[in-house]
Amino acid sequence: MSVSLERQIACVRRELAIRERVYPAWVERGTMTPESMTRELEGMRAVIESLEGLRRPWDGTERRGQDALFTGPGVPQLMESVPSEPTGP
Repeated sequence: MSVSLERQIACVRRELAIRERVYPAWVERGTMTPESMTRELEGMRAVIESLEGLRRPWDGTERRGQDALFTGPGVPQLMESVPSEPTGP
């Protein structure tokens, strides 16, 4: 099954709107912590941002795909700890 990017974005936006209405009541009832609500809503907003980023034309200034994996926090320190030359027998 193929679902267009626009349809995926619309679906996630609808889900986020539902969660924004429901989660505060769950927090009030004690079935969800405020921290969990914040984390979940931030996650859904990040999904929307990621999907919307896919529809923007690539201008060469931002990294995408696997290249983006090497730009996250802590990666420079990790890369510094990896020897540039093979070691061992």
